Amino acid sequence: MKNLIRIAVEQRKIVLFMALLAAILGIYSYMMIPKQENPHIKVTASMVTTLYPGASPQDMEELVTKKIEDAVSEISEFKQVSSESAKNVSVVIVEYHNDADIDKANQALREKINRVKGQLPKGCLEPEIDTDLAEAAGMLISLSGEGYTYEQLSYYAEAIEDAIAGIDGIYKTKLVGNVDKQITVKVDTDRLNQLDLSFGEINQILYAQNVEIPNGALENEAGKLYVRAKGFYQSIEDIKNTIVGVSPENGGILRLKDIATIEMELKEDVEKTKQGEQSAVILTGYFKEDKNIIPIGKKVRETLESLKKNLPQDLILTEVIFQPEDVQKSMKGFTTNLILGMVLVIVVIFIGMGFRNALVVAMGIPFAVAVTFIAMKATQVTFQSVSLAGLIIALGMIVDNTIVISDGIAVRYSNGESKREAAINATGAAAMPVFTSTLTTLAAFVPLLFIPGDVGSFLSSLPKVVIYALTASFISAVFVTPALLTMVIKRKESTDKGTGKIKERFMALLQLGIKRKGRTLAVALLLFLLTVGVVMPQLKVAFFPKADKDVLYIDTFVEKVGDLKHTEKIAGQINQLMLEEPEILDVTTGIGTSMPKFYTTMMPFPNKENYTRAILKFDIKKSRRFKTKTELALYLQEKLDAQMIGAAATVKMLEMTDTETPVVIRVLGEDMNRLKAVSWELEKRLKDTPGTINVKSNASENTFEYLIDADTDKAVMMGILNSDIQQEVSTALFGSRNAVFRKAAKEYDIQLISNMKRVNELENLAIKSSITGEKVLLKQVAQIKLEPQIDSIRRFKKQRSVLVTSDVKPGFSPVDVENHIENVALKDIDLDGVKIVFDGEREKIGENFSNMGALGILIFFLIYSILLIEFQSFIEPFIILLTVPLSLIGSMLGLWIFRKPLSLTALLGVISLMGIVVNNAILLIDYIKDARKQGDGSEEACINAVNLRFRPIMLSSITTLMGLVPLAVSASELFSPMAIALMGGLMVSTLLTMIIIPVIYLSFESFKNRFAVKAT
Repeated sequence: MKNLIRIAVEQRKIVLFMALLAAILGIYSYMMIPKQENPHIKVTASMVTTLYPGASPQDMEELVTKKIEDAVSEISEFKQVSSESAKNVSVVIVEYHNDADIDKANQALREKINRVKGQLPKGCLEPEIDTDLAEAAGMLISLSGEGYTYEQLSYYAEAIEDAIAGIDGIYKTKLVGNVDKQITVKVDTDRLNQLDLSFGEINQILYAQNVEIPNGALENEAGKLYVRAKGFYQSIEDIKNTIVGVSPENGGILRLKDIATIEMELKEDVEKTKQGEQSAVILTGYFKEDKNIIPIGKKVRETLESLKKNLPQDLILTEVIFQPEDVQKSMKGFTTNLILGMVLVIVVIFIGMGFRNALVVAMGIPFAVAVTFIAMKATQVTFQSVSLAGLIIALGMIVDNTIVISDGIAVRYSNGESKREAAINATGAAAMPVFTSTLTTLAAFVPLLFIPGDVGSFLSSLPKVVIYALTASFISAVFVTPALLTMVIKRKESTDKGTGKIKERFMALLQLGIKRKGRTLAVALLLFLLTVGVVMPQLKVAFFPKADKDVLYIDTFVEKVGDLKHTEKIAGQINQLMLEEPEILDVTTGIGTSMPKFYTTMMPFPNKENYTRAILKFDIKKSRRFKTKTELALYLQEKLDAQMIGAAATVKMLEMTDTETPVVIRVLGEDMNRLKAVSWELEKRLKDTPGTINVKSNASENTFEYLIDADTDKAVMMGILNSDIQQEVSTALFGSRNAVFRKAAKEYDIQLISNMKRVNELENLAIKSSITGEKVLLKQVAQIKLEPQIDSIRRFKKQRSVLVTSDVKPGFSPVDVENHIENVALKDIDLDGVKIVFDGEREKIGENFSNMGALGILIFFLIYSILLIEFQSFIEPFIILLTVPLSLIGSMLGLWIFRKPLSLTALLGVISLMGIVVNNAILLIDYIKDARKQGDGSEEACINAVNLRFRPIMLSSITTLMGLVPLAVSASELFSPMAIALMGGLMVSTLLTMIIIPVIYLSFESFKNRFAVKAT
């Protein structure tokens, strides 16, 4: 390597030109790298949805769901399956192993579903497979206005959609809430019963009178002319005047308008959306993942501003969700932290070193950052919260190598060597220790690339960026720094600036520690034991914080089932309650729908008439009542609990992981009654547990339905088939859309339905026999009974299951809640016939912390192996690695002092420290070994090592600390604990390392000498 260094010094112009070229490419790469809000998460799951009209939940489970579950469980990448069987629909979620080849797994899924289709009952629609469950909308824009109908809003929304869909970078658009009109033909059932006419026959007449069939062509001298017979209805009057019967006695004509009302109206019982109290249509847009969405968002806004000129002034466009703005704010915040960290690092360098040396060291920062950008562009790492946090973490470390090299050059040059020789000799001497320290740091981050699951996918860009930055810093330190320093270094400049008095006091502490080695080691051990035994148990354990977005959403289930108008009324009450609060800026509501998914970890609900979701945009700075969004969410939840009647509303914050609630308990078994009983008991116990809120069980009470129980023998004797009853009742109550009405290039469904409202009207419905043509009242051949039914059947791992969930109030731990339920509450509950499975945050913590622990052990052995190769010794690497428990003292104390939880990212910081804190010990041990070879005594070598390496060690540590300051003081709940853990561990480890490592080294030397004496 020394020959390469010599070439770099001698050909410094070429080296500097290449560095300049790298900087230019880095700027270009920065501009081209996509900017996003969060990393893209690979979702290892797919969903299969199957419709079977008329089937009960039990039939769906037996005839559809179980067959699909059995089929998908044969996939090699299969991990587990969960499902829900409701009336008419089956939803099966297939989860794959974390390391699965998703494309291969999804292809296998399609093959299995194709095979099982033949086993599904006749009348079951083809299963739909959704393999992109991570897809989330990047923008939701609502169109609303006082007095506008849904049809008018849809007209304007379609024009806006066409313009937005043409923007490069948007791959899909969709309108939500665009309620269409229809022609409703509402038949008077009493009048129909008196006629020799059925719903089925009216349906056939409407279809037959409104059909166009190709008629062919005629040929003449001019050529071939096509023939077209006018078939479609031209006006509503045409529909009203449709002849549905002719009297055989007098030839009297019966028209449709004689037995029915025909009107154009909005479709009833369909999903609606509202902006505040006004009707609204939502335009949904999806951004391409490989694009920079900030300029795309700018183009969208420019397009909207241009379109507004041609829109009515009272039509309001509201940005419900606009990801480009969120990304821009996030980028601005992280970039500000990055620049601030860079400034702090540079200030420390200039304070601790001479001006020219400091200038050269500072110039290594933009070079390393530029090379990092190039590597990010080459490996498709995007700019988002995690990758930028990695860059901030690396910021302070990228000057460490440069400081060591420049300090060595300055010392040799001050001792009389020429600039060229000083640069070559100092860099050559420090190259291997610097290379080793870089390798040990990389060894702490490389294994983090292999964290499994969603967590690993989410965090993977952090170790990548750190690896790129540290590699670039080594190249800069070994080749660019000596080349540049030979051009600017001067002998007169001080190389011991700002550290003299501090070093004197520290050297005194070192000498005291060497004199009292036993007490020094005892104090260090006591600090470690106090940290592990006293401080760590007091830290709250957490998984991932909530997403840092000023958005809440409220999921509401209304007790009255099947009445969308009542659900709309409940949604209006929630809207009014929310807008009373000054912090709430906008409320956008989906009635009967969960609205488009706009965040990766959100769980969409199937459309239900008794369900509504409201999206709330807020600003807690509008008042001083709440310090955090968690406090606001808790306040809103308590308000809804106190004032909402007849509905269960849950205020939710966006999650960074797929765990929507921190406490999750599954009750598994086959007897639904036992499952419900146990789940309701668990729900009660959870509500009595301190710190819980929003306790829910999805084991609903049985709903009721009318069952038409036909006497088959009696019905057949009267000429009535089961299909006659089914078809007539279905058309009368559910309606039939078998024809369309065209107007102004638009098609409107024609719905045929009855005016029946009560059960006695259904009993008196006359059913026409398809065999005899005679009519029979339904009550003559069937009884109509009111019977309970199961609303839905959920399954987990092929067993029936009920889910009991709970949120946790601030200051309480979901781990403690689940521990209490498992160790205390379950002992008093009869669990006969059921199995309890905990699946909440406690389990996520256990699984992922175990993975981190395994990675920590791997990192330990990697670092030991590197040190073993470097020092050719078993003892010296062990001494160096004793800095790791010293860093643990500082990390835990830092988290405890600043009241931060031991989160997954904090643990990530602690593990990363293993590769950082050993660098200082490497520099000390390396010097001690060289000094011993030159004849110095053990104690003299230790003291001289600390004396000589004090300034570069302190400077490199302080620059790393300063680089982390902006991240530590930021409002990021995700990365602030990590930065504090890193800072605390590095600070304490640096101070203790320069005392403890020499003491331990001398203790080992003393033991070795005594052992050698005894041996002789």
